[in-house]
Amino acid sequence: MLASLAALMAAGAASQAQHTFTTWDCPPAQGIGTCVQGIEGTNVVGYLWDTNLAVHGFLYNGSTWTRLDDPLAGPGNTQGTWAHGISGGNIVGEYVDTNGGNYGFLYNGSTWTRLNDPLADPSAAAGGFQGTAALAVDGTNIVGTYVDSTGKVHAFLYNGTAYTTLDPPWAGSGAGFGWSGAFGISGTNIVGGAASAGGSDIGFLYNGSTYTKYSDPLGVRGTDLHAISGAAMAGTYVDASGNDHGFVCVIGAPPPYPILDDPLAGAAGTYPDGISGNTISGSYYDRSGHIHGFLATPTKLPLTVTRSGTSLTVSWPYPSMGWSLQQSPDLSTTNWTSIGGVSTDGTNNFITPILTPGNAFFRLNHQ
Repeated sequence: MLASLAALMAAGAASQAQHTFTTWDCPPAQGIGTCVQGIEGTNVVGYLWDTNLAVHGFLYNGSTWTRLDDPLAGPGNTQGTWAHGISGGNIVGEYVDTNGGNYGFLYNGSTWTRLNDPLADPSAAAGGFQGTAALAVDGTNIVGTYVDSTGKVHAFLYNGTAYTTLDPPWAGSGAGFGWSGAFGISGTNIVGGAASAGGSDIGFLYNGSTYTKYSDPLGVRGTDLHAISGAAMAGTYVDASGNDHGFVCVIGAPPPYPILDDPLAGAAGTYPDGISGNTISGSYYDRSGHIHGFLATPTKLPLTVTRSGTSLTVSWPYPSMGWSLQQSPDLSTTNWTSIGGVSTDGTNNFITPILTPGNAFFRLNHQ
């Protein structure tokens, strides 16, 4: 006799209907609002605007908000500190000083270290994507963007010793002729976006030797990848109406990608920027134009078991976001084994396991 169990587990499939969104607004935030960026476990980093529209970074550990102001940052309008990424207690971001210079930083909890790509234009004006911006960190590796003396924006990797420019081959050259940016890193994998001359953004995954394009067909005005953790990735695309949408996917999966839109977001959209386990961090613009941080956690999703003769198909919503399928002949906690060879059709993950006489139970387990 063949018996099967379809267990309900908190798997990491991602779409608006499959996630619970929690708004995170830093209490001192005023004016424009709060922007949540990187996440690691219970620690979240980001930035906020004060009443004078100066920017301050923050760290939230699940109970306490800590303000992060680089000592070289200016206190004025359009100046301040932006915290973007966190890994192992190290926080990276960027700051604008009183002269309008834009520099990256690494903060280890006690010491602030300036990060400045040697190819960055030292006279770059203050503002987004000017000078050097450190956007994500994993161990000792940091990725981000810099602007050269021609005004071209480049992606970079800094390994603690040397800076390496990471421009996909389709990125244009020269001011106004394309750009590239590295926004997330996990191990040897780096994600970001790049545009050719006169073209829309195309997301990329770089594994140390090869650039792979990620472009959602609904993103007719562009697609960017913002975050990666293991095989799970998240980003944003812009539709034909100019509206921004968040999405999630896993490495190698085909588009279209499951949408991740905060239900409170207006047309300005949802921007996922960090992944930790099966939790996604980011920000959204509400219908009044104010920005809010969010955390998105997956709702419980079913495993579906379909039998046809002696063949059994097990499926669950795509993507799995750090969860794997396991099988056991009984419900003992010591007899579960992982099953490989999972396929996807862009809507569901599925597998047809090899069965033997007796019982077969299945569950999703977090890796």
